[in-house]
Amino acid sequence: MLHVANLIWDAWNVDHIGRHGVTQVDVEQVCRREHVVLQTYAQRLLIVGTNDAGNMLTVVMNPKGDDIYYPVTARPASRKERRLYRGELTSDGD
Repeated sequence: MLHVANLIWDAWNVDHIGRHGVTQVDVEQVCRREHVVLQTYAQRLLIVGTNDAGNMLTVVMNPKGDDIYYPVTARPASRKERRLYRGELTSDGD
């Protein structure tokens, strides 16, 4: 699990996640609860976890410093991401 001390918010990322039906509070809850972390391109991290309401979300973040991250986007998790969170993916990544 990734330790997130602070998230950087601005008008762009708040608006962007809002278009996906996700709020800042949702993202903060996912980051503070049990989650799965994947490294993606350009040092971005993909976080898959649930908010307090039990909704499974995926958050893409850029590291900005020690335990400080910029949420690039957030959205409901895909089927594959939900399986990954539950540990159901095989080693070949089906």
